[in-house]
Amino acid sequence: FGEYLAGHGAELATGINTATRDGLRATLGAMHSEGLSATQAAALIRPQIGLLPQHATAVANYAARVIEDGLTGADLVADVSRYTTQLRQVRALMIARTESAIAMTEGQQSAWQQAADDGLIDPTTARMGWTTDPGSEHEPCVEMDGEEAELGGEFVGGATVPLHPGCVCVVVIRVE
Repeated sequence: FGEYLAGHGAELATGINTATRDGLRATLGAMHSEGLSATQAAALIRPQIGLLPQHATAVANYAARVIEDGLTGADLVADVSRYTTQLRQVRALMIARTESAIAMTEGQQSAWQQAADDGLIDPTTARMGWTTDPGSEHEPCVEMDGEEAELGGEFVGGATVPLHPGCVCVVVIRVE
């Protein structure tokens, strides 16, 4: 997993430059090699990232509301800073969880391929199956639910799990 994260980590992260992506990849590699949880990795990721445009808008709206409520000076700055930190933490945790899901899926598929190479499963009958959370309302995920692909193959349209940041879809193996 560590090699995968070092080379491909943070591919779904948006609004970051190359230097930030490289820093995230190093952190994600450490997440694997040191056995860090997503929450622990998020604490290391948070200082490396900024806010997405929608988060910046949320901070501006929040600041306007608390100013309207009468907050001023150092209290205003501290309150808005806390809110900004919370949004950065949410984003950092999303990145850590998404990257963990990517690495897990890559590792899982490598293990299945190794099992096929070792003769433990028949690659002509084994299939990969896409499964999403029954409560998912993300239309692309719902559309992929139940799709199958050959072992080591691609899903329709080249889709991969996770399909998007925060995705809870998984790939399972179906052996006949």
